[in-house]
Amino acid sequence: MHITIINQITLMKKSQVSLNHIGFIVDGNRRWARERNLPTLKGHQKGLEKVEAIIEELNRHDEIAYASFYLFSTLITFIYSFLYC
Repeated sequence: MHITIINQITLMKKSQVSLNHIGFIVDGNRRWARERNLPTLKGHQKGLEKVEAIIEELNRHDEIAYASFYLFSTLITFIYSFLYC
């Protein structure tokens, strides 16, 4: 994932496209953990490590001023449906 972001930033610079905000949909942490027979928490920790690495990389690029990370959870969906539906 991290290499892909670097490649995208490099392509953006080469094409002279202006980009000051980039968004990410963070998905698959629980699935990653299950595939490795690990607790769900380990998947979320690994996802956090990736987000931190992305932020560090983005900090090296002045032209990108903002980053948004969209995180979803079945637990959040359950709580929302329980409280508001």
